[in-house]
Amino acid sequence: MTEASPRHCVRFHQHFAAPIKQVFEFMLDHEQFGRIWPGAFRRIQDAPAGTNPNGLGSVREIRIGPIRFEETIVTCEPHSLIEYRVTRGSPIRNHLGRMAFSAVGNGTELDYVIRFDARIPCTGRLIENSLVRDWNRGIASIVAELEAAAG
Repeated sequence: MTEASPRHCVRFHQHFAAPIKQVFEFMLDHEQFGRIWPGAFRRIQDAPAGTNPNGLGSVREIRIGPIRFEETIVTCEPHSLIEYRVTRGSPIRNHLGRMAFSAVGNGTELDYVIRFDARIPCTGRLIENSLVRDWNRGIASIVAELEAAAG
C-alpha cells in the first residue's frame, strides 16, 4: 500500500455450493458484483489486455445517491484472487478490496476483505457498519442464484 496500513477493515466469509469458476466470474463482472451492493455499478473502462473486459486494469463507476467514485481492478488471478482499489472520488482512501477464492469439494469459499481509511474523521466505523449491513442484505439472493444455476 502507498500509505500506512488502513485503520478500518471488514471481512466476509461466504460459502457457495457452486463451482469456483462460476463464483469467480460473477464477482469479477462489474455489473453482476454491483447487484450485491446498493447503488449503480457499471464498467467504464475495459481491461487493456486479455479476453475479459472486466479483468486487470478495468474500471467500474459506482453511484450511490450523490456520491460517485471509481474502482480499478489491480490484481486478477483467474479463479483465485481479485483485488481492487478506489482510484477516484469516494469518502474513503487508502483502500484495498481483496477477494480470495478456494475450491472446497464441489463448492467455493470466498474470503473477502475490505480495508480503508475514512476521509472524513469519525466516519470509519459508520462505513464499516454500512458495508456489513449491505453485504448481508445483498449476498443471500446471489448465493441462492449461483447455487440454483450450478444445479
